[in-house]
Amino acid sequence: MKDVASRAGARRRGVIALLTMIAMPAVAGFAVAAEEEPTLPYILPDTVRVESSRLGFRLSDLASSAAVLPPGRIRMSASRETAEILAAVPGLHVYDPSGNGQQGVVESRGFTSFGQTSYLQVLVDGLPIAEIEADRVDWGIVSPEQIERVEVMRGPVASLYGDAAMGGVVNIVTRGPSRGAEGWIETRGGDDDWFRAAAGAAWSGAKSEGSISVVRRSVDGNREHSGARATGGVGTVRFPFSPSTSMRARLIARHSSAEIPGPLPDSLMRSDRSRSLTPEDRVDQDYFQPALELAHRLGASTELTAIARGEIRDLEATESVIPSGAMDRESRTRGAQAEARLRWNPVSSPLRQGLLGASTSMGRLESRYRDPDPSGEGALQGASDVDRATAAAFVAGRFQLSRRLSATGALRVDWTRSEVELPLGEEPAPEAQERSSLSPSIGLSYELPGMGQIFASVARSFKNPTLEQLYDRRPYFVDDDGPGGNPPFILHLSSSALEPQRGTHFDLGTRLSPVRELQIEGSGYYAKSEDEIGFDLANFRYDNIEKSIHYGFEGRATYSPLDPLRAELGYTWTRALFDGGKYDGKQINGVPIHRIHASMRLGPVLGSVLTIDGNHLRDQWLDEGNAYEIDPSTVVDAAIYHTQGALTLFAAMRNLFDEEYASAAYLTIDERGRELPLYFPGAPRSFEIGVRLAAP
Repeated sequence: MKDVASRAGARRRGVIALLTMIAMPAVAGFAVAAEEEPTLPYILPDTVRVESSRLGFRLSDLASSAAVLPPGRIRMSASRETAEILAAVPGLHVYDPSGNGQQGVVESRGFTSFGQTSYLQVLVDGLPIAEIEADRVDWGIVSPEQIERVEVMRGPVASLYGDAAMGGVVNIVTRGPSRGAEGWIETRGGDDDWFRAAAGAAWSGAKSEGSISVVRRSVDGNREHSGARATGGVGTVRFPFSPSTSMRARLIARHSSAEIPGPLPDSLMRSDRSRSLTPEDRVDQDYFQPALELAHRLGASTELTAIARGEIRDLEATESVIPSGAMDRESRTRGAQAEARLRWNPVSSPLRQGLLGASTSMGRLESRYRDPDPSGEGALQGASDVDRATAAAFVAGRFQLSRRLSATGALRVDWTRSEVELPLGEEPAPEAQERSSLSPSIGLSYELPGMGQIFASVARSFKNPTLEQLYDRRPYFVDDDGPGGNPPFILHLSSSALEPQRGTHFDLGTRLSPVRELQIEGSGYYAKSEDEIGFDLANFRYDNIEKSIHYGFEGRATYSPLDPLRAELGYTWTRALFDGGKYDGKQINGVPIHRIHASMRLGPVLGSVLTIDGNHLRDQWLDEGNAYEIDPSTVVDAAIYHTQGALTLFAAMRNLFDEEYASAAYLTIDERGRELPLYFPGAPRSFEIGVRLAAP
């Protein structure tokens, strides 16, 4: 257990250092003009283009709820990890079960997937990064220092991206080429031996342009057995062969190792949050994603793009499930994807933008479970080998119906085939599964002169069950009558009979700027899902349990009465309800009904920028019956950045008021079959300082 006095002393030193940095601008006595692009705190809807729309829409033309987080919002906040940046977006629920930033989860509009991100399609520079086993997203693949902007489209995007886009799409755009050559380096550290160092370079010349960045991070964590280490990088290079033809190559690589402290029962949550009940749990992972893109202009308004992407992921872990115990796990994933798309922009036709494309992919997952053994050669208890193939065709377009009214439409057809082998041969393997889906969408956007826009849309979406939900062979040993009675029996959580979850969605919203100092956005939505994929606690397995209804409101207002001052208030009201069955009308567990995000930014003043962010959550349950409520929480972060020429110094205090809260929770059963609530403690107050140097 950590030395409490030592931690308290470190925090006192952190507070003193923060106050020192706040006083630095006054001592310096002169102003430094910060670069506009890195410090820009917001975007103007009529200037930014959203590439995740696949048609390159301006934000002001999108007939859907969307947000773009610019460089200033990303690099001048207290956020340590990429997932945390998204907490400012209405409609998204962000949390971290590990409490140390290593297991970020982002959920959208009440489509929950505890421990994974199954209902958001997450892209890096337009290419997906979720693994095929459980659609899990490692948000640490790209760090905030490596990001140029983040695009978020909320609501169904299945008509463009197919599976895993029921809740929306997040496109992380990495820092790209610059004029000439430039480099940067950044390092930061703080409580719990938190440390991260990042460096990057970019160039642009007549024969090539590109960028490369690397990140090394480590943390011991605020709980027992919660340390983590990771090293990764992103490299991109583009070669213009001619004025009309270019090639872009990209590689993402990452190695990570983390201990998993696990959840705590209520008694420990209230008495000793630093404990770990899963001291054996850890995960080591290697990830590589090479990609190649060829682009050729067929004319002034037409472009043909071909993309090939590979993926290699190796995972070794020890995982505990309370109360079943620990088991070693190995997963090997190999995959490849190819896509071709034709995009055109007519200039004298009602059709202003068009898209036609097709894609195909193949992947193989090899999964093994063994008894825990330091040598890694424990007895094999479960195994499965799964092959999955997909194919899709899609078409989309934007039509200008009148001077102010535009319509967008898209249609996508998806086909999936999964086939499993059971190497242990303990039972006949399930037959190969084939699934197909049709995902249409249509939207209208009307320009309000001098004000903004209003929009409405309707869409169909689907979510395939993951390979883990379908075929995972981890054995769960259940002793229902305790020691000395009948021997334990074995259960598997997976169910090969799962059907895709499907839904119909309606959106109505607006983006307004009545005066330059004020920006308002808001949207209401309604969605009805069929064959909801969830965990059936009564039968202890995944199942298409019931239907569900999702409706709510997402709004945000940003006000800047003075040039250096900017305030923002966001509110999310989310009703995600079981529709039918035992829990009819109950809020889906894990989904907070109310979420408020508030932020304030002051600067640059005398070369400094001060940011404060707060998040409040309430009315959230950890069980389907809404019998166990997660306590409301309010977490406030603060950061200050001081820039002098190419040098930036910064300090941040996270969880400023040391709020004790649970970042997530769930309900399971103990070895006697009794209900057992488990909680993941949120991170306590922590302090960090850092330095950033840019070299033109």
